[in-house]
Amino acid sequence: MTQTEARAACRANYTDLVTVYDVEDITALINLTGISSAWTGLYRNQSSTKWSNGDEVTFSALSGDCGSGPCCAAMKADGFWESLRCSEKRNFMCYKQDETDLTFSYHLITQSLTWYEAQTCCRKNYTDLVSIRDQEQNKAVKIKGMTSSTPFWIGLLRDDWDWTDGGRSACRNWWDASIHVSDEHMNWESALDYCQEVPVRFILTLATERSQVCVFPVSTQITPCWYSSLVPSNPNLTRKKQIR
Repeated sequence: MTQTEARAACRANYTDLVTVYDVEDITALINLTGISSAWTGLYRNQSSTKWSNGDEVTFSALSGDCGSGPCCAAMKADGFWESLRCSEKRNFMCYKQDETDLTFSYHLITQSLTWYEAQTCCRKNYTDLVSIRDQEQNKAVKIKGMTSSTPFWIGLLRDDWDWTDGGRSACRNWWDASIHVSDEHMNWESALDYCQEVPVRFILTLATERSQVCVFPVSTQITPCWYSSLVPSNPNLTRKKQIR
């Protein structure tokens, strides 16, 4: 069934499609169902910001825009935040919440990871990527991060994915992305619609000349296909008809 049909069935018989908050939830769902693929409540919606730990966004020192696609916030040395592509690799700030008195401790990790990788690392070893609720906390995180030579990830994410039950989860689990090639021929607009019908499917975006060569080596015999290019055209590479 489609996700819409699955959502209707869940709401008629239970509460809603499931919201996933972390890798442990994913593991539990796989163990519970015994299957490797099933609908969750994640769906495309209007772009919005959210904290990794689900806190409400009540404070922001963010400036700039990373462009289309998911954007993540990194704190600069002056305490202001910049918007970067989540696939960039940066140091990051985790927090640990004491279960007894609910106090926080901050931990700067000087290891360059993508935002999603940093999120996984923080959740595994601490509590989560840091969320910031006011100017006072922003100052405390800034001081703790002074030893970072570059802006470091905090827990703010902006993307156009939401959960059907309204859950404020920033868990995406995009890491094991693969390239899907469709045998069906269609124009670019139809290809885009096709790719957006199923969550976690997009027309392949190539941001560098190197990535074009990696995906479409000149020596490889392939049928021309559509893709979304962010770099000048390479005359040695063809792109029409099939979908990647």
